[in-house]
Amino acid sequence: MRSHRPTVLLLISALCCVVLVATGCSMPTLAYRNAPTLISWRAGSYFDLDPAQRAEFEQRLERVHAWHRREELPRVIATLREARRRTDGEVSLADAKWLVGAVEDHYRKAAARTVDESADLIPTLRPEQFATLERKLADVDEEFVEEWIDASPEEIRDARIERATKRAEEWLGRLDPAQRTWLRSRLDEIPIDYRAARADRLRRQAEFLALLRGDATATRTRMDSTAVVAPLKRWVVDWDHGRSPGELARVARLIRDYSALYVELINGATQEQRDHLRGQVDAYIDALSKQMP
Repeated sequence: MRSHRPTVLLLISALCCVVLVATGCSMPTLAYRNAPTLISWRAGSYFDLDPAQRAEFEQRLERVHAWHRREELPRVIATLREARRRTDGEVSLADAKWLVGAVEDHYRKAAARTVDESADLIPTLRPEQFATLERKLADVDEEFVEEWIDASPEEIRDARIERATKRAEEWLGRLDPAQRTWLRSRLDEIPIDYRAARADRLRRQAEFLALLRGDATATRTRMDSTAVVAPLKRWVVDWDHGRSPGELARVARLIRDYSALYVELINGATQEQRDHLRGQVDAYIDALSKQMP
């Protein structure tokens, strides 16, 4: 899990990830078409789902996918087109704020629908599957600590620069030496408290595990399904719930600072780079338009 939500250039990536349901595939048409299978496979790696559970979950995801193609995909494509239009001129922080809101809105709708469709599968999870999930989350946390907390300041700085440069070049094409130097300098002006980010993530993971176990028990005792699903849905769609005022301020500041960085980067891009950016967005629009029902 990332330490902060993506912004500006990254938001276009994030929007595509929402569309592809975070499959990690670089081929939008293939990934979107096969999203239910890919997601059920990923969930299976976290829970060690048995064949029957995986098949049932994939069937539920097929229904979510059909709904998304019918109801949400036209809106996603409209958002991409509007993002494309906004890159024709000077990009502003208001544009970045709009894109943040659009990405979050698309994510929340898809996530909520997925919870509605699949929450009643929670009672089929067995104790050993919860244990598998805990081990997987612990492994992810260990990797995070190794990369972003235990590493030296120089290693962390280099990793941040490498990641930011890679993301920028995915959309703008290759940065020239002056742009790379500028990006390094700007990143140094945006501190990230990785310990605070980890603490927030661990808190949310603990809430998630408690909700899953509680939902499983409650469902088995035939509690009102609405009461069971509502807390889980809130956890999925409301990232800020339960955050302290200090943590809310930290996250908001990080989003604002990264937004400003990427707005400056886009506005300082060469014509060739801006054409590359628009071409990338056009490619996603074209690929996803072919998936319309």
